[in-house]
Amino acid sequence: MFNYPLAFNDFTNEDAESIKELFNNGLLTQGEVTKKYEVSLASYFGTKYAVAVNSGSSANLLMIASLLYSNEKGNTLSRGDEVIVPAVSWLTTYSPILQLGMIPKVVDVNSYTLNICIDSIEKAITEKTKCIFAVNLLGQPCELDKIINICEKYNLILIEDNCESMGAKYKNEFSGTYGLMSSQSTYMSHHISTIEGGFVLTNNSYFNDLLRSLRSHGWARNANINSTFYKENTENYEGSNLPDDFLFFLPGFNLRTTEINSLLGLRKLTTLDEIIKKRQYISSKFREIVNNSNLEIYTQKYDPNSSCFGFPIICEDLNLLERLKETLNRQGFQTRPIVTGNIMRHPVSRFFPPLEKSLPNADKIHNNGLYIGNYFSASEDSINDFSNAINLLKI
Repeated sequence: MFNYPLAFNDFTNEDAESIKELFNNGLLTQGEVTKKYEVSLASYFGTKYAVAVNSGSSANLLMIASLLYSNEKGNTLSRGDEVIVPAVSWLTTYSPILQLGMIPKVVDVNSYTLNICIDSIEKAITEKTKCIFAVNLLGQPCELDKIINICEKYNLILIEDNCESMGAKYKNEFSGTYGLMSSQSTYMSHHISTIEGGFVLTNNSYFNDLLRSLRSHGWARNANINSTFYKENTENYEGSNLPDDFLFFLPGFNLRTTEINSLLGLRKLTTLDEIIKKRQYISSKFREIVNNSNLEIYTQKYDPNSSCFGFPIICEDLNLLERLKETLNRQGFQTRPIVTGNIMRHPVSRFFPPLEKSLPNADKIHNNGLYIGNYFSASEDSINDFSNAINLLKI
């Protein structure tokens, strides 16, 4: 057992009692609580719509699928289209692209922000490129204004994987609100937890209907009957003779959440600001210790608006990395690779197209990096023990 695990259960007795009440009095599958949760999410992040799903991974799948089935001009993807992605992210950024027949165009990351390298994006664009899937890694937003400029220059769609950066801000706006859509995660180790869960944010009414249909089997259910989406799917099928609750528009999925997850989300959303402040505080103290160590180690570039999902450390040599792991473990810290490291160094890369260029920064993160958590019940103890671990490296 680690004193400072990557994730821990911070649910309260009050959370348990609220779920017990729901069991006694409510419908447990997706319903009115989820609708209230979605309204609260959209209100908090300042978007028109939020679509709750059963995981952040499903949120990514839903976004890519919605672009495949979209008929909205300028916001469509077809099989064979290229989607630019960074080399460092969780697998579920890439899987929907591969599963739905698009091509992930993997580019290098910045070795200090750990996010997608802006220069690499433009060099990777071809006539087949239709979308940039920007990943805001470990609480740190990408340079979203520069990515938007590239999208406008080349007429590309921007979507965001914000699963690790809930509550982070870029130029006073939440990351995850810059693209056409964004994915968010409420998995156990994330900023707020609903045990399993996630959601999609968007300001686009057409995609709001499309996402909701694909989330639930491709049903017409819940679609606005006056919307473009509804009309384009019914104009040639007047004779179906079925109510919308049992009318199918698209080959959809079942990615719905439950009232239990949504109730936990409603409760935890009220604590998000406090959680981020605590993460930022611990992260700032860890950063001071690293910067003052005079060791050949560094962490992610400082950003005061990061939501500090984890605390990454990159070492300049492998011997130092192994010693760092050992000292952190001895001081009670659970360690892990930085997300997946370089996704092209995993066996799953055989399903990707061959790389056109090397990925030196992603390789450095893959080979020389680790991260620890930075959200613990005993904040000051964690800071002292982290300091002890770094000091042991000097001996």
